[in-house]
Formats: sequence, C-alpha cells, structure tokens
Amino acid sequence: MHVPDCIVITSEVLGRTPAGPGLRVIGIAEGLRTLGIASAIAAPDGSSAEQIPILPLMTLSESLTTARTVVLPAALLHAHPEVRSAKRLCIDFAGPYPLEAAASGASRSTIRQAERSAVEAMLIADLILCSTERQVAYAQGLVARHSNQPGLSPDRFRLLPFGTPAGAAPLAPAVTTGPLRIVWPGGLWDWLDPFVAVTAVAGRADGTTIEFWGTQNPDPRAPRMRLAERLRAHVAALGADACVTFAGWIPADEFGQRLAGFDLAVTFDDGGREAQHAFRTRLLHALWAGVPTIATRGEHMADLAAARGAGWTIAPGDAGALAALLARLATDRSLLTQAQAQARTLAGEFAYPALVPPLAEWIRSEAAFCQPRRTSEPLRRRLLRMVRQRRG
Repeated sequence: MHVPDCIVITSEVLGRTPAGPGLRVIGIAEGLRTLGIASAIAAPDGSSAEQIPILPLMTLSESLTTARTVVLPAALLHAHPEVRSAKRLCIDFAGPYPLEAAASGASRSTIRQAERSAVEAMLIADLILCSTERQVAYAQGLVARHSNQPGLSPDRFRLLPFGTPAGAAPLAPAVTTGPLRIVWPGGLWDWLDPFVAVTAVAGRADGTTIEFWGTQNPDPRAPRMRLAERLRAHVAALGADACVTFAGWIPADEFGQRLAGFDLAVTFDDGGREAQHAFRTRLLHALWAGVPTIATRGEHMADLAAARGAGWTIAPGDAGALAALLARLATDRSLLTQAQAQARTLAGEFAYPALVPPLAEWIRSEAAFCQPRRTSEPLRRRLLRMVRQRRG
C-alpha cells in the first residue's frame, strides 16, 4: 500500500481536462515526487493522473493518520473539516477566491463569508502557500481585518507560483507573414473582459482572427458561463463571426499542439483587485509554448512578460491601444520573433520541480513549527453544515 509523505487535496475531477487549480495539484504532487517526497492526490471518484496515486476523497480521514503533511486549498476547509487533525496542514491560498467572488458580483454577505472562511483556514495552517508577494499582503490584510491578530508571522508563508504543464514544451510556432492568429487560451470567467479583444480584432480588415477557449467549465457541476453567452451575442451583433471562433475546454495534453498554431495569446480584465492579485496561468501556458502575450496591465504574469520582452500590456478596456499594437505587430514580425525567444526563457523558470523546493524543505524539516488548532469545527458551524447536507 502506498503511504504518502504528502497528500494534496482537490475537489476537481482530474483527467484530460482539469482547470488551473487541478493542474496545480498535479504539478505540486509531481514536483514533490521528483524531489523524493512520496506524494498522492486526494480527488473525487473518476480522477486519474500519470505516475501520481489517487486517493478517494471518501477515505481521506484514513489517509490522514499516515501522511506527514496535507496540502489543502483554503476554499475546501469547510468541506473537509477532517484535515484539522492532520499532523501538518499546509493551506494553499494561491487563488484568492474572495476576490473572485467580489469580481463576479457576489453579495456583500457572500464576499464577507468567503473572507472569513479564508482567514479561518489560514489561522489554523502550519504553512500558507501564495503565488506572489501581493497575495501574501492581501492574506495578511484579511487576517488583520477578520481576526484579533494584526497579521501572521512571515515564516508562515511560502511563495509557490503556478507552474508550466508537465513534459517538454512544443516546438515554437513559426511566425508567418499572413494575418495574425490570436488565441484567448483559458476560461471565460465573469470577471474577465474579452469584449476589448473582439472590438479590436473586428475593426481590422487584414484577416486577423481570434479563437476563444474554455467556453464552458469541464466540471458538470459548474453553472453555465454567462460571459461566454454574452460574448457570442456581442460577436453576432458586430457581424464578426468570420474572424471570431469559439472552442470548448481544451485538454491539457493538447495545450502545446494547439497553442503552436497561434502568433499571440491574449487575456483582458477590468484591472480591479482580482486582477492585481491574480496569477493568470493561461498566460504562463502560452509563454511555455513560445507564444508571446498581450494582457491588461497590472496582473502579475502580464507585467512580468512585458518586463522580460515576452509580451505587451495595455490599459484596462483600451481597445484602441490594442488595435494599434496589433497593427504594429502585423507590420513588423521581427517583434514577434524576438518575443517568442523571451517567452520560452521566462516560462522555463516556472517548472514545478523548480518551484516546490520551499515546500519540500518544510515537509522534511523536523523543526517545522506546527500551529495549535482545533481538531473539529466549531459546534455551530458543524450543525449548519449537517442541516445543509440533509437538505441536499
């Protein structure tokens, strides 16, 4: 029987079409394995991952008695209160979900509950993972706002960004002299702004095209993606069907092959708080495939790609600036060639085996500090959860 040193937990069904959080779970587990730390993933029934054992979520309580460490996304603490009994509990806060709730228009009470839930998870964590320093500052601010503590010790945090897909990167796409081929390589979440891309592309008469990926979350439990439906209506209203196409959710093992057919990868947002604290894995995947990026200024990967010569940024909602940039790139293809080389170099720094050493060192440390924490939920919360489960 496989006895893992570390269990990484996810609520996503893992297979060919995991979203960013699912890919992160696989990447962390595989990265730890390359460093000699036996790892497993606890996931819903039907999940699979190459070379990484999958434990049924239903048997998680049994696995906790043997694992040295458990890694759990902050948003899943209430769904899996049994992790409170883990020997060492690492909370992954690389996706600040309270900001996503706010950006999607959730009510103030929903946002406040999401913030309190995140704080509860961080207060009982022995270690907290974030993707960027901005996320660490945001986490510290939440703790100060929703607890009687001014913040947490910096020693409780480690930076572990999202990483590139496993395996070798595809051959870099050839820069052509024909019309620009653009891809939106990720989900159409409600807090994003694909309209600026459609407006800029539809205004061009040189045959520039754009393809949107991820028009529906692959998780059958997820609601319909309203933004995708609004975008289709917008494209029809502009009469831009000839230059805009839509694709479903692209399997992770097809990323490289599909991305190699494009000159540019784009994603845009409103530049708000969600964007400022996000880590757009779609941009990282494009850079890994040698595809330069254009994105909204202010997001971590967008700014990093621009600073390293692997992409460009525009101000939120500035379709005019995007159109001008596309015209420039269509005229001077050497700019794309130069950015391709920088894209590969930058993405090479984000392979999971190179990202997980801080976590691996903590797992191996005999002196790692462990937080005193309750081994069960507060009584009132347990009762409410039981009532909700009975109601279905």
